[in-house]
Amino acid sequence: MEYVLVFALEIIGISLHVMQKVAAFDKAFPEKTVNQIFKTFWQEDWNTVIISIIILCLNLIVHFVINEYAPALTLIPYYLLYAFGGALLLGYAGQRLVYKYLGTAEKFLDKKVDTTLQ
Repeated sequence: MEYVLVFALEIIGISLHVMQKVAAFDKAFPEKTVNQIFKTFWQEDWNTVIISIIILCLNLIVHFVINEYAPALTLIPYYLLYAFGGALLLGYAGQRLVYKYLGTAEKFLDKKVDTTLQ
């Protein structure tokens, strides 16, 4: 049952993030229909949904690994509440975190290359 809750909470977080973007498109293009707004979203942001699905899969795998191979970690007080809250947070902001850290890493590597070439 906890896997279902982790899955559901992360899907809710992803949905909240998607609807935030859809609302921004709707505000920017009030003349478009709902179908056109969603089509625009899929054309512009399909990659963030894919990354969110990858994060969802990773979260479920980590949850399984902890339950199967590190059960002592599940004895942490409020472990399930942390897992459920983390799922909601990862669903809503997971792709932002990935982009932030990938962007930071990319900037670091670019800077390193620039200083090496000089």
